[in-house]
Amino acid sequence: MTTVSELKSEGLQCFTHVDTSKKLTSSEDFPTFKLISEKLSKLDFVTAAIGKLEEAMWNEMQGRAPYLTQLRNLWNNWGKKTEATSEFGVYKKYFDQDSEHEIDSTRRSTTNPKGILSAVLRKTEQDNGFGEVSYAWGVGAETFLHNLKARRPFKDYSANVSLHGEYTHRIQWWIVCNYVLLKSNNNAQYFEECAKWKCELDHPKGPRRVYLWDFLFDSATNTTGLDETESAGRSPITVFELCRDEFKYPMLGAFLNYRVAKALSFNQTIMGITDKNVRGLQEDLTKKIIPAGVLERAARRFLNTSFQSLDKDKQKKLYDIILEKGFTNHSMDV
Repeated sequence: MTTVSELKSEGLQCFTHVDTSKKLTSSEDFPTFKLISEKLSKLDFVTAAIGKLEEAMWNEMQGRAPYLTQLRNLWNNWGKKTEATSEFGVYKKYFDQDSEHEIDSTRRSTTNPKGILSAVLRKTEQDNGFGEVSYAWGVGAETFLHNLKARRPFKDYSANVSLHGEYTHRIQWWIVCNYVLLKSNNNAQYFEECAKWKCELDHPKGPRRVYLWDFLFDSATNTTGLDETESAGRSPITVFELCRDEFKYPMLGAFLNYRVAKALSFNQTIMGITDKNVRGLQEDLTKKIIPAGVLERAARRFLNTSFQSLDKDKQKKLYDIILEKGFTNHSMDV
């Protein structure tokens, strides 16, 4: 049985094949997994790679939207922020294109920027030998491992929507395929191999089997026992938090933050929160990360106006109310 401290210090050396006693370190694939681990463990590398994903999204958007020039000019001058180019103002026209705010829906359009992130991720997946995209929603370990062996990337709907994100694992693999491994139509084999190597871990919450997938792409206190911050890009929580920074990654951050806002309001008529996702929202608010969409919907629901049109005092008061109380169906006096 491997302890958490041993897993932290020895890493990949702790893994053996699920069907034999063969060590991962003796596998011909070990150098590849070692490279993936080393690269994803460097926060600077992951941050730079996310910047490349942002750039790829803008390139994908070219020709799709009539207001592309306006958005690109704003992006090129992102460091010169003014009130007029705040994160809310920049995306107002962008968000208003769809009444349901399905910014990254599967519906494709030549005039509206839908499916931008999906298109960028999918191209890399197809170029590297992955199968069709699947959807993870409350699946058990056996089903999840079968999905890995089938080389199918997935949208993770079962994870904490505010902390993990549905696209995060696909983003991790986009980084791996484009900036860690040599481009190949068979890089998906390493995705599959992540289900075939395991470590029997003496976790603080009880013994458990940790797969190579957990160590390389899903590292967290509840899986590997390792802190998310020290796992860097091997933690979906860390990667998702980085990606949601709208000031560093204006398009990617806006996409993901709006997806969070939409998911949190999915089962409520007016942006309420259910008992099931209260914890996720509170954890999000504790870090003072309130998606732009949450503020906008709160302003429109309770004040019948846009958040951007409020004066600074009212914006701050609305922000503080949401931080303190969350966003429920009670009235707000701003």
